[in-house]
Amino acid sequence: MIEPTYVFIGYCDRSGSTFLLNELNKIEGVVVCPELDLLVRVLLKNPHIEINPRFLRNFRQAISNEKKFALWDIPINSTGCKSRIDLFFKIIDDYSKKLTKSPRFIVFKERSILEYDKVLSNSNPSVCFVSLIRDPRAVFASQKRTINLSQNRLMSNNALTTARIWNRHCKTNEKFKNDSIPLNTITYEELIGNTKLTIQNLLNRIVKSDFELSKKSDFEQQPFYDKIDEKHIMVSEPPIIGRISAWKNELSEADIAIIEHICYDNMVKYNYELHNKSMIIRSKYILLFLLHWIDLLYWKAIVLLRKIRFTGLIKSQ
Repeated sequence: MIEPTYVFIGYCDRSGSTFLLNELNKIEGVVVCPELDLLVRVLLKNPHIEINPRFLRNFRQAISNEKKFALWDIPINSTGCKSRIDLFFKIIDDYSKKLTKSPRFIVFKERSILEYDKVLSNSNPSVCFVSLIRDPRAVFASQKRTINLSQNRLMSNNALTTARIWNRHCKTNEKFKNDSIPLNTITYEELIGNTKLTIQNLLNRIVKSDFELSKKSDFEQQPFYDKIDEKHIMVSEPPIIGRISAWKNELSEADIAIIEHICYDNMVKYNYELHNKSMIIRSKYILLFLLHWIDLLYWKAIVLLRKIRFTGLIKSQ
């Protein structure tokens, strides 16, 4: 029996990650796990801490309150797990076994998963990593018109915030070279330009040989967004290749200038053509910078409160 390969996908919001998962979910031998960032937040930040009864009790309580976990429909079984990283892989394996006895690939996506490349690689040799990249101007244009239902607000209304997050994602990609860990990079533009070829090439690179694509039955390949009660309104809309440059008409010259200024080096690296028509309006740049830090401090406070609620004592986390 061939051991499954774990495929971990990192991305920025509105980069086509849900579309990629739905396309991978159509392929025989591929198990796609539903999203669940709680697994990364809680289990990978301190991966080698031993599991104790108190932690398990708090974890089960926290995950039972997570709406996305309803899609997994599995019990939290810690049998054989000594540490949090063991539990992370056990949960993914249990979901996979529920669907098939011998998966070829087990796919899991989360925004920051690539930051844990060393942890995951050292814990399991059968892992690989995929980075999904999209033009940051198109990312911001899409985020500006997409409501995040869990927060009941726009995904982003600040070009500076989106640009900094996009740059951080690119910086994480660079880290793979220093860690000597292979990284498979896909751009949104090539993915929707030729979906079948892009996925074929991706799987070929992962297995280091030609992988024969065969489709699942219609029932098995049902898109995940059809099963989610809480979803943003655009998740079920397939990407439209004609909208690749729609950001030119949807963004202000000031926002475009800010994104290009912050993301310049990485945009050049990923061959994105620069609009470069206007100078940065310094007053708007300063205002967005202040709003960015206010928003960042707000969410740091939220994370702190979550830790207190989850463990009771911050130091135990």
